[in-house]
Amino acid sequence: EHIVHAMRNHSEHMELQVAACAALANLAHTSQERTAMIVNAGGIRPVLQALKYRWRDRRAMQNACTALEQMALGLAESRLEIALAGGIPLVVETLRDNPQDKYVQRTACAALEALSIGGTENENGAAIAQTGGIEHLISAMRLHPGEILLQGHCTSAIANLAVSGSDSHQRRAEIVQAGGIEQLLTTLQDHGGDSWVQGHSCSALARLATNDTETQRALVTAGGTRLIAAAMQRHPT
Repeated sequence: EHIVHAMRNHSEHMELQVAACAALANLAHTSQERTAMIVNAGGIRPVLQALKYRWRDRRAMQNACTALEQMALGLAESRLEIALAGGIPLVVETLRDNPQDKYVQRTACAALEALSIGGTENENGAAIAQTGGIEHLISAMRLHPGEILLQGHCTSAIANLAVSGSDSHQRRAEIVQAGGIEQLLTTLQDHGGDSWVQGHSCSALARLATNDTETQRALVTAGGTRLIAAAMQRHPT
């Protein structure tokens, strides 16, 4: 409560905002109980306010996105509260406006990954898509091909979005239309030694191709079966 109170009372003090976002991220990371305490104390809106003034300090962007990620990972209620407070457009705007900053890109992608967890019971996927989140996730993968952590967060986010919400078939179509299959296959090929990235890439491709003969055909034509088989051979367990 004291951290949230300080953020509210000193919204113009950037160093305080940077440190407070980092502290909330660390607290939320420790347990669901602490995440609930932060949310109940009104901690989401001050973090979003810090992200809103993101042009002032890249550390604020990184720490605010990480705080949102950790809160969203902890509780479904947090994911809903962040969305209702307008957090999704702010995260997508941060991703859009900082294409060359790999650290900001990574933390924003991680926040979208966490916000999209929950399958058909989580409707955040529609908001992420409507604000251009799918295109910017794929763009981040293209712009930073060597960043393994970023690639892992993005492939996981795409896998989440492919089954997100009651209209998840629409999310899958949007991912395919945005060039998601091609980018996932590129990542699968470029990061063969990383089981985390390989697993999320294969999961995303499997979900995109489920009950969709056109996507299945496109996947085969692009050499997907060969790359998936190679991933299975490299990572048998």
